[in-house]
Amino acid sequence: MTNAPEIIRELVGQFETNLRAYKSPTYKEEQLKHDFLNKFFKALGWDVYNEKNAAPQHRDVIFEDSIKIGGGTKAPDYCFTLAGKRMFFVEAKKPSVDN
Repeated sequence: MTNAPEIIRELVGQFETNLRAYKSPTYKEEQLKHDFLNKFFKALGWDVYNEKNAAPQHRDVIFEDSIKIGGGTKAPDYCFTLAGKRMFFVEAKKPSVDN
């Protein structure tokens, strides 16, 4: 079992140490997911990399799952599921993007 708080502290420390580089417009969203978000969700116990070899419809995390919203189709970066049921979605943005 991983020590989620320690891993998360390490990720926060890494981010703070290199904040200027991560907030640069050249640092891409995909790199953020690789460097931080996937590790963060794994530390929380999600099988991000499908290490259990679950069938596609039973994976903990589905990347860019298509969902219908208001007559259109969206593809959020992460769809988290339990027992094949969609629980919540996460849309990632690179650190240089302001809301």
